[in-house]
Amino acid sequence: MTLPVVERPKILVEDAIEKDLPEILEIYNYAILKTTSQWDYNIHSLERRREWFQSAKKAGYPVIVVREDGDASSRRILGWGCLGTFHAKQGYQYTVEDSIYVGEHSQGKGVGKTLLAALIARAREMGMKTMVAEIEAGHAVSIKMHAKEGFVEAGRLANAGYKFDRWLDLLIMQLML
Repeated sequence: MTLPVVERPKILVEDAIEKDLPEILEIYNYAILKTTSQWDYNIHSLERRREWFQSAKKAGYPVIVVREDGDASSRRILGWGCLGTFHAKQGYQYTVEDSIYVGEHSQGKGVGKTLLAALIARAREMGMKTMVAEIEAGHAVSIKMHAKEGFVEAGRLANAGYKFDRWLDLLIMQLML
């Protein structure tokens, strides 16, 4: 039996612009409501996302999106990612944390891997020394994706979070840039 060839959509990685915030918000709020990749309980407003976006840009941190390639009027965002402050103290200024969110219908298509590779490149361009990922310990796909890019386990915090009526462990992964 011959299996059908599944074509992956052609995708583009771009810096996010303010016009992208509604789609970014939709993906983020889905993660809040349906997954353990985000430990907030309540969805965010567009205004809150706008403030976050402006703050990230002002601080020099990238926010990127992966879009479908094609006609500009129909290119939807498949996922987004960003780099941010690991800790606010000055001694951490050469360490960044990555965040990656893939839309519900875009998972398993290489979007997360594309975002992570782009964020690693951006962290290197910024002169960062270390990149950190904080991942819910049961999120095997994210852990595997980070490991394939060279991240190693740097620590684990048992019962660090609580969501969906259960305790969650936090896995900390690190990539030396």
